[in-house]
Amino acid sequence: MQPHIVLFGFPVRFGIGAMLLAGAATLWGQLPGAMLAAAFLGSVLVHELGHAFAFRRYGCTSAIVINAFGGYTMSYDAHRLTHREHVKVSAAGPLVQLGLLGIPSLIIWRLVPVTGILAFALPIYVLLNVGWALVNLLPLYPLDGGQILLHELLHRGVSKAWDITKWAAIAVGIPLGLFALQQGFTFGALLIGYTVYKGISTGGPQAASANNPIREAATRARAQHQPMKTSGKAADGIVAEAHQQLASGGNRRFSMLVEALEQGGSHGAQVALLRAWEHALDGNLVPPAGVASPLLNETVAVVAGAEPSMLRPTLTTSVERDEVLLSIALLHQHQRLTDVIDGLDEVTLNALIDRAVTAGMLTEQQAIRRVLNEAG
Repeated sequence: MQPHIVLFGFPVRFGIGAMLLAGAATLWGQLPGAMLAAAFLGSVLVHELGHAFAFRRYGCTSAIVINAFGGYTMSYDAHRLTHREHVKVSAAGPLVQLGLLGIPSLIIWRLVPVTGILAFALPIYVLLNVGWALVNLLPLYPLDGGQILLHELLHRGVSKAWDITKWAAIAVGIPLGLFALQQGFTFGALLIGYTVYKGISTGGPQAASANNPIREAATRARAQHQPMKTSGKAADGIVAEAHQQLASGGNRRFSMLVEALEQGGSHGAQVALLRAWEHALDGNLVPPAGVASPLLNETVAVVAGAEPSMLRPTLTTSVERDEVLLSIALLHQHQRLTDVIDGLDEVTLNALIDRAVTAGMLTEQQAIRRVLNEAG
């Protein structure tokens, strides 16, 4: 599905429930209803952008979905994160919401006299951006606080991390739901109960502890004070992952992977090629001697001003699938991607799109789709 909007480079979709809720609130309450709908959608969006920017900070792509009950930020490569990085990504949403919306609105509400429609809307806005952000930080899996607890326990090597997280959600969720019911927030009580039930019944530990095999190898190696195993299939996986990380901007993880290959002493030619592409993406457009890569040489030539058509045969027929991703990334960085792919047929364009999607290169994917839409 195509996003409804792209904000700061993040695709954002609004679910049918969110749109119906906003429409119903506007029709029912007119201006007050429209203000409440805007406050709700804006608060959720800021919260999810906090998660999205944190994902980006750790080299992961992400997309945001807003629905009638809130929203979520999904990332197809979140498995690359360490447990401690998961903690930071989970905390980013409610903390950004509190910092940008919650605390400022609370200060205004307490210190600035307001009248009219603002006197009605401001307390609700405070409730949304202070109350809900704080609830999100409680250990109610799968809310952010539950994710923080689970990944922190897994980071510390606690064997019963999931059991602790599950019972913490029950221990906090039941009294919180009863309190909401006692205060007359029946819908809130039902929502808390449903959230906890769904969280503890959907196999949380598998999703949370399913680490990338490369990271598992690195973790075991650190525990044994040995270099990461970089031979056979393990090394092949590291090489492929390094290509994808470099192409999608995950420079920190790329460096870790290449250093592991260098320490292991294997795949010397691939390491040299990866370093050559890294230098090119850093702005050094003089390929080093001894690196045999027609695709790199031709991509650099086009970036330097050569005719784009010279690259199309190599780009579209190259068997080095991972190198194609790096070529796309370098062309896009120097604003030459459109010139190169503008003359390609639709089938070839779709093949390049699939390669970009596989690497999680959302920016490059959108650039290719724009050209395809304009051509069509």
